[in-house]
Amino acid sequence: MRSVTGVPCPACGTTRGLLHLLHGEAWQAVVSNPNVLIVAPAALVFTFALVGGWLCRKPFTQQIYAQVQRVLSRKRVFAAFVAWELCVWAFLLFRHFH
Repeated sequence: MRSVTGVPCPACGTTRGLLHLLHGEAWQAVVSNPNVLIVAPAALVFTFALVGGWLCRKPFTQQIYAQVQRVLSRKRVFAAFVAWELCVWAFLLFRHFH
């Protein structure tokens, strides 16, 4: 989106934020993109589920995906997620234009 319109998308800076987090720069990670607060824990859980599933020969990742899908299908949870993303986007747009 940014390369076409010049406006950052809600995900812009997430990878940079994860790299900051890996270097121990927590505040810089959040400033790069607050989605790091959701993406980093999710990536850890998913990684442990993949490794655990491989070691135990059980489909943990499918179970986690099904559980996340059930949670996000609740209207209030989905509305909160959308509100979070809109706030993140507003933050990125504010930072971009000021």
